[in-house]
Amino acid sequence: MAKILLADDEQHIEMLVRFKLSKEGHSMDYAKDGEEALAMIEAETSDYDAVILDIMMPVFDGIYVLKKIRENLRFKDLPVILLTAKSQEKDVIIGYNAGATEYITKPFSPSEFYARIKRHLK
Repeated sequence: MAKILLADDEQHIEMLVRFKLSKEGHSMDYAKDGEEALAMIEAETSDYDAVILDIMMPVFDGIYVLKKIRENLRFKDLPVILLTAKSQEKDVIIGYNAGATEYITKPFSPSEFYARIKRHLK
């Protein structure tokens, strides 16, 4: 069972992801914006097995949060999955160049979403 953080400001996405992850036996924490997500990740007690970030969030966007995660050597192997409506090639390239492990665009199939997440969980 993995512990996963989802940072997304859309409640219906949070509900869908929570349902799918819990159905597969994983636990999930939720952050409503990038600032809250970064604080949760950087907390001394942080023990996430993966982070799922939306790009377009209030306060800090997902790319900023991703870059901050990658600056911290403690999280060098932490899978960070971008889950976003931004689907243009340049956005995907920006995401991967910032250090994304995976890039998933909305709308998405819950089954494909989980298959792509599962391959990065230890």
